[in-house]
Amino acid sequence: MRKKKHRGISFGTILMLAITLCVAGALAFVLPRLQGETELNVDAGEMLSALKLSDLPKLEKNDIPIQAQATAEPTTAAATAAPTLAPKTAEAVTTAAPTYEATLCFGGSVMVQSGVRKSAYYSAAKDYDFTDIFTLLASSMQSDFTMVTLENLIVPSAKVSDTVAPEQIVPMLTGSGVNGVALGFPEVFDQGSAGVTSTINALQGKGLAVIGAYTSAEDAANVTTLTLGGMKVALLHYTSALTNTGKKKIKNESAADLIPLVDTEKIASDISRAKQQGAQAVIVSLNWGSDGKTAVTKDQKATAQTIADSGADMIIGAGSETVQTVEWLSTSDGRQVLCAYSLGMLLGDSRKNANVAGLLLKVKIGLDADGSLNIRQVTGVPTYIWRYKQEGQYHYRVLPSNSLAPDGMDSDQISAMTKALKTVQSALEGSPVSLGN
Repeated sequence: MRKKKHRGISFGTILMLAITLCVAGALAFVLPRLQGETELNVDAGEMLSALKLSDLPKLEKNDIPIQAQATAEPTTAAATAAPTLAPKTAEAVTTAAPTYEATLCFGGSVMVQSGVRKSAYYSAAKDYDFTDIFTLLASSMQSDFTMVTLENLIVPSAKVSDTVAPEQIVPMLTGSGVNGVALGFPEVFDQGSAGVTSTINALQGKGLAVIGAYTSAEDAANVTTLTLGGMKVALLHYTSALTNTGKKKIKNESAADLIPLVDTEKIASDISRAKQQGAQAVIVSLNWGSDGKTAVTKDQKATAQTIADSGADMIIGAGSETVQTVEWLSTSDGRQVLCAYSLGMLLGDSRKNANVAGLLLKVKIGLDADGSLNIRQVTGVPTYIWRYKQEGQYHYRVLPSNSLAPDGMDSDQISAMTKALKTVQSALEGSPVSLGN
């Protein structure tokens, strides 16, 4: 076998030896100055002489390893030059305009009538529990501010009835995301001022805002204003009529100021006062209309137009127990006011098709650059009051009627839910509301 020719020490090895000697010489010079007590006497010349050049092999050109080097990407002046910061000037510094935006959710009438009340009573515990009723709808009710129309009084000293509900209905509201309650309704003064005060205390005691009924004339004169999304939003509520019982009690107690009635002159005055107090948006809530009527009356249309012309930014109605249309009203000053005539029933025990259907109206509002209110989005969730029987007792659940049927819903109830959805869709045909869930 032919022996491989030995080529000696490589160029790289020689280079490394030279570098090592240079480093050693530098250390010989520096270390004695860093270490005061230790002397290190190293003669760099002697170290270099130790390496005899004659002992090193001669290298031919071909023996020197040459490797191709990667070519660096061209460097631009912008990348290599140090950044130069221009001095700040008043013109160069800009402040972004604040963004004002909030989403509001409005539900129809909540009426804890005998059927609903009995379904939530547990004889073993001798107590009520309504908290599951809105479980299937709670996610749809979430917003910056959610308000429903409550058509019940809470008077622990009075016997429960279709008008007087147990105080346990309050957790049902707060647990589902409700923040405010429009309390004015025909029977609101049937228990006198004591009944109104008891109800307001029960609701406000759990953090709910209450409009439409008040404990004193002073409270009634103060406009309820909330700060939502950085905007001041005023809430007003009016009731179209009271029962004969309520009328007599109001007269006997000289308490007419406690329940604002639908009066366009008063509403215009309240809207003006709200804006003078800094409200940037004014929402007028109404309990009006004829029970069971899906068509909007001429009187409703005329009243709504007057309220819009008086400066309201939004009109939200309930009271007919059916869903009525939603439309834009053009005002004399060129504004567009959203008017929902009735949001129907959110909760009740009637099984009539029109009464088991409701609408959650969700409205996104904001402010334009000039400070005027802008309604940016209008959507809705159609609702269905589901009643089912289990272990001999009825139960009520409210859910989106355009969602999948929950487990346990039979074919008859699925059919009823489908009809309820069609009822809402028919009422909203041609409206600006986009249905979702």
